[in-house]
Amino acid sequence: MPKNSFTRLPAISVSIAPEIFSAGGTAASVAGSPLVSYAADCEYLDLENTNDGRCGELRSPRARTYGFGMALWVGARLGTEPPGWLIDRVDTLLADPHALLRSSAQGVGMLLCGATALALQEGGQWRAAAETLAAHLREHYCDPVSRWFHNQSVGYRRRFASFASQVYSILALYQFGGAFAAELAVDPSP
Repeated sequence: MPKNSFTRLPAISVSIAPEIFSAGGTAASVAGSPLVSYAADCEYLDLENTNDGRCGELRSPRARTYGFGMALWVGARLGTEPPGWLIDRVDTLLADPHALLRSSAQGVGMLLCGATALALQEGGQWRAAAETLAAHLREHYCDPVSRWFHNQSVGYRRRFASFASQVYSILALYQFGGAFAAELAVDPSP
């Protein structure tokens, strides 16, 4: 086993496998890319165990909503079942309209990406979750005139449009629309 193995380092980084991961690479940024199939040939990479470790960090009350979505998406790309407590946290968030309204567009977008990826594999509850999140994102975050996505659906950041709000919202709705042949994401006509 190489000197820098997953048994001693908690995350994928350049120091572990510079020949595979570019600077700043993480499990979330490489899962599902051609690098994962290449990484499968490297005996010392344990992506599933690393993903489990990253998911464990989401148990913190300080964990952000987008982290749940990232964990769902990476798990789906790796073909692993999400931990039960993570499913419970997502279910709790979806069941509480106030909690969902307090989430950022980035958080809802990442949850939608994760739910869509799992729905493609499992259907059922994840398809329903993806549909709920897509409708919520369009209804509460997308400005009907400018088509910009607000950072928050309520509060003082309601009219603030960040880069992350645009990218994750559009990416999520595009992925959802493509996965389920749904009327797409953002109607381009004003």
